[in-house]
Amino acid sequence: MTELNFKTFWDDVRGQLETANTIILATCVENHITTRTMAPLLDGTSILLSTGRNSLKVQQMQQNPNIALVLGGINIEATAEIYGHPSTYPTYKEIYAARYPEYAETYKSSPEDVLVIAKMQKISIYNYCDGKACKDILDVSEKRAYRIEL
Repeated sequence: MTELNFKTFWDDVRGQLETANTIILATCVENHITTRTMAPLLDGTSILLSTGRNSLKVQQMQQNPNIALVLGGINIEATAEIYGHPSTYPTYKEIYAARYPEYAETYKSSPEDVLVIAKMQKISIYNYCDGKACKDILDVSEKRAYRIEL
């Protein structure tokens, strides 16, 4: 295992998350895994996702808050929290307007919408390092970055 610079690794991942238009969300209950494309908003080390209160993904996250997100080669393990309506999140409108200025004036949420806060725990990226397969891991909760050979 080789230690990596947490800040450098996080800054690279953060940059990609801040500009992503879509991200893949995976949820699982009773060995039934489902995936879908979502529009992410980054808020610190959390990803905000707005969706319908009665959707399958919300039902699954209520039963199992452990989720995964994928952006290109970035794999994210996270814990989901069902927050409530997006308008009740203190900075949601500002974050949305900064990320999608072209839609800020016309954004309309449904009364049935809820905000999912995906609290990132661990981020991993598969690579080749010195001709060998390796995985770079960003442990968000421990603020630690390292590489392991596979």
